Amino acid sequence: MTKSILFSLTLVFITIACFAQDYYGNNRKQWLQKAEQYKPKLIITEKKPLKVVDIVPDTQSFQKYKAVDVSPIDSLYSYAFQTEKRDYD
Repeated sequence: MTKSILFSLTLVFITIACFAQDYYGNNRKQWLQKAEQYKPKLIITEKKPLKVVDIVPDTQSFQKYKAVDVSPIDSLYSYAFQTEKRDYD
């Protein structure tokens, strides 16, 4: 008895799910076209390092730190990036 009721309820829910209406079905294509139309263009800007600096405390500077030039950028690629402290000179 309970199996037949459970089976009947399952069939009812499956039938309702199959015939459920998609309220936004008519608008979905317009929304996708509008989204594609207003999609922003991706701007790519390549930034390259200019020099090697060391950040040191300075009570006179903004936010109490300043960047001090250590060496030209060419020296950066001659050292391993794995070490904690680098001696550039």
